[in-house]
Amino acid sequence: MATDVRAYWLGEGVDAIDLDELESLAPLDQWDIQWQSYRSKEDQRRHPPEESGPGKEPGEFLTRVRCPKCGCEGTYHLSAVTDFHCEDDQDCGYDYPEYDEGLKPLPGNW
Repeated sequence: MATDVRAYWLGEGVDAIDLDELESLAPLDQWDIQWQSYRSKEDQRRHPPEESGPGKEPGEFLTRVRCPKCGCEGTYHLSAVTDFHCEDDQDCGYDYPEYDEGLKPLPGNW
């Protein structure tokens, strides 16, 4: 199944390096990857879905990442997942991979 998930995302335009980084933290099928367009909401409403998406408009792939220490979540570019730091810097201070305390960031939820 992991091969199918990987093949799917490669086909959608996600870089293999980004998938490798996600997979180093958790299986690919646990990550909720989403495309975010750079176009305005109004412009997106005027164009049908077949005119939007990777390779058809400027945008980026994002995912949610959860802190393994306190559970706080943040939205990250796929290329930045392995440079995760907890949104709650004051109380938690988790920073991967600098101060990871042996824990890896986890897939989050939208």
